[in-house]
Amino acid sequence: MFERYHLIRFVNEIPLVNESVLSDEARVFFDAGKDSADIPPLGRETRAVSARNYRLSGSFETLSDVFFVRDDPALHFQDFFYVHMWKDSYVQHVAFDSLLLSCTFSGEGELTVDGRSYPISAGQAALIDCRKTYTARAVSEDWEHIVVHMWGTAAKTVSDNHLQEGILVTPVSLMDIQTITDGLLDSCMTISEHSGLYVRTALLNLLTTFFRYSERYVRPAVPDTYRYMIRYMESNYTRDLTLDELSRFANISKYHFSREFKKYTGYTPADYLIRLRIRHACFLLRNTARSIDAITAEVGFHNMANFIESFKKRTGMTPSAYRKMDFHGISIDR
Repeated sequence: MFERYHLIRFVNEIPLVNESVLSDEARVFFDAGKDSADIPPLGRETRAVSARNYRLSGSFETLSDVFFVRDDPALHFQDFFYVHMWKDSYVQHVAFDSLLLSCTFSGEGELTVDGRSYPISAGQAALIDCRKTYTARAVSEDWEHIVVHMWGTAAKTVSDNHLQEGILVTPVSLMDIQTITDGLLDSCMTISEHSGLYVRTALLNLLTTFFRYSERYVRPAVPDTYRYMIRYMESNYTRDLTLDELSRFANISKYHFSREFKKYTGYTPADYLIRLRIRHACFLLRNTARSIDAITAEVGFHNMANFIESFKKRTGMTPSAYRKMDFHGISIDR
C-alpha cells in the first residue's frame, strides 16, 4: 500500500513477547537486548517508553527517522507505522505525550483505553490520547491498519477538549485517509526549508477529515432553534450572556437548553461562549498591536487574570506567549 515510500520493514512469524516495563532504550517490537542493522532504532520520542507489555507477530513498516521534522511546537509529526498484526497480537502502552490516529484497512482490532474497550474494523478510524494507558489488540487473523503519532500545543488542545474519554472512533473513507497519509509521507520526505509547514498542513488535514466524518456519523442534525441560538451567541459573545437569558430567549427551560445545547454542539453554553471570546482574542493577538488589557475587555472578559487563565486552558499558552509565535490559525480548535 505504501510501497513507494522509504519504509523500514520487519516481519515476526514467531510472536515476540515481553511482560515487563521497558527501559528508555528498549524496543517496542523487539526484545531489549536484540540488535540488528535491519531493525530501526526505537529509542525515539514515541517508542522510548511507550510499550509495557506486548505479544507481537505480523509485519511492521515504519518511516526512517531521517525524514522526521519536529521543529513546530504547535503540531509536529512523531511516528508512522503500517501494520499487519496477526490474531492474538497486542501492545499495551504506557502514558506518554502523543495524539495517535489509527485507521483500519482490513480485519478487526480492539482498542482499550483506561479499562474501556472499543472494537474497530475496516473503514473505521480512532483518535487516542496517548497520555492515557491503552492497549491495541488484533481480533481477526490479520488486522491491517496504520498508526500516525503527532504532538504539540494544537494536538494537546484536541486531546483536552475532544477526547474526554481518551478515544473517539468513527467511520471514515479509506480512500480519503490513504490520500492524506500519502500527502503526509510525501511531506516528510520533502527536503525543503518549508518541510515543517508541509507536514503540519498534512497533519491538520488528517485531523480535520477525521472530525468531519465524526460529526457526520455521530452528531445529530442541529434543530433550527439551536442554530439560531448559536448565531445569536456568535453575534453577542462580548456581552454578559447568561444561561437564564439564553434559555428565556429560546423559550426553553435553562436545564433543558443546557443539556440539548451540549448534545448538538459538544459544549455547554458557557464553554461555547468562552471559546468564541478566545477565538476572537487569538485573531486580535495575531493581527493587531493592541494591549492584552484592551483585548481582554474587547472580547468580553472583565478580569485579565480570568482571561489569561481561560486562554491558557484552551490554547496551552499565555496570550503573551501566543503573540510571539506564528501559528497560522491552529491556535485553538475550530
